[in-house]
Amino acid sequence: FCGYFVVADPSGHLQDAYVDALVAEIRLYRKRGILAGKTVTSVNFGGGTPSLLTVPQLARLFLALANACPSFHATAQEISIEATPESVSPERAAAWLDLGIRRVSLGVQSFDAGEIAATRRHNLPDVSRQALEILRTAGIPNVCCDLMYGLDGQTLASWEASVRALVSERP
Repeated sequence: FCGYFVVADPSGHLQDAYVDALVAEIRLYRKRGILAGKTVTSVNFGGGTPSLLTVPQLARLFLALANACPSFHATAQEISIEATPESVSPERAAAWLDLGIRRVSLGVQSFDAGEIAATRRHNLPDVSRQALEILRTAGIPNVCCDLMYGLDGQTLASWEASVRALVSERP
């Protein structure tokens, strides 16, 4: 769990360099034949906040994967991405679906505004609800959500309220 969301390079240059490094590594896997004869059953873009990658950056990764393992779209039972609610937009959700992403793991964390503020996150309850609606409207078939337990100041009542709020959203 990354408790404090930080963007080290708001210009995006580090993101481009990171994607370049991933593409180079995927190409290395292809060159060395590491994926030859392998069947890809799951692709997960997770850890950190991969939903902050731009659509062209994600598309580059998908192209590199397709070049390294041409059948991955056909054989992957699930292609997923982890996202923060504030990074979800109708454009991104539609692009994710076009890329083959069928599951979004949304880091709601809490539906209590005070708890969200205490964790220095920006997804107040309305932002999380809006993200869920955007994903639903876009047609993402599988949305799962993370809630955190044991936050500073969290009570059993606030935890239960977050669980009830999430259940009412029907992810």
